[in-house]
Amino acid sequence: MSKWVLFFVIFFSSSAFASEKPKIYVNKAVDHAAIQQTYQGMIDHLSQNGFIAGETFYLQTDSSQSNAQKARMIFDRFLLDNPDVIVTIGTLPTKIAVDKVRNEHSQVIVSSVTDPASIENISNSARPNLKIAGVSNFIPAQPQLEVIRSFYPNANKIGVVYNPEEPNSKFSISDTKYSAQPMGLEIIEYKISSIRDLPETAEALFKQVDAVFINNDNTAMSGFSILARRSQETKIPIFVSDIDAVSSGALAGIGPDQYEIGQQTASIILKALRGEDIRSIPTQTPDSYKIVVNEKVRHSLSVMIPNRYAHAVHLVNN
Repeated sequence: MSKWVLFFVIFFSSSAFASEKPKIYVNKAVDHAAIQQTYQGMIDHLSQNGFIAGETFYLQTDSSQSNAQKARMIFDRFLLDNPDVIVTIGTLPTKIAVDKVRNEHSQVIVSSVTDPASIENISNSARPNLKIAGVSNFIPAQPQLEVIRSFYPNANKIGVVYNPEEPNSKFSISDTKYSAQPMGLEIIEYKISSIRDLPETAEALFKQVDAVFINNDNTAMSGFSILARRSQETKIPIFVSDIDAVSSGALAGIGPDQYEIGQQTASIILKALRGEDIRSIPTQTPDSYKIVVNEKVRHSLSVMIPNRYAHAVHLVNN
């Protein structure tokens, strides 16, 4: 056998072996602490089960930065490579993935989608052949508003900052207003389109409300430091559904462990890679919720932990 023949045998054998590695491509809605925790939980769980990025599978990761046009461009690029699994973290890239993914090869696994019914509606819609499954991070607004009322019994006006272009936020604000009505709470809405709107919004917001509630809005969370700084100046507390943000200046939050959501997501990815039809997997919801309180913020606001939560809270001291 000549050296050229040997070269081509080795080259094509190596290429064939390399092509057997599955491709997992990830599109995140935006980059902030909660989504990064989800992503890390997913990567760690895959690694613990023998799937190591760069070694046993190809990994590409990008972020839509809360921009629908950018999300579409990312999926256009992804789909040129015909990946085995497309992972979407957040509602925006999930909705666009459903529109973009038309081939039978790629499977869509979604994570941290606020409206759990949306996944099932997709599966039961005119796209029955789309292979999709996933994990929701949804927690109803009612128990979150109850936390606010427990800390501040006299609070009546609750300010909510959100980007109406985010599908998850449309769902969340509707749920929040519905839950607030029987509790006698007035929801004061402040709409933003980007982080650039937050300084002016924060200036007006904290003058009109008794507390601020950020419920699963990626734009607000990306600029959370602006809100936290204004909260510190005015002594108006912020409550969040993203418990990873509590250490960044919120008083308290009730929500799922995003790292665990990432692990749940990875479990579905493993099933997909092993040949299971993921369409038979029901939408998963968080295994548990946590109530987290920032002790430093609590002391600065001179507020007590309500008795009903005294034995349940997790404390941070940032």
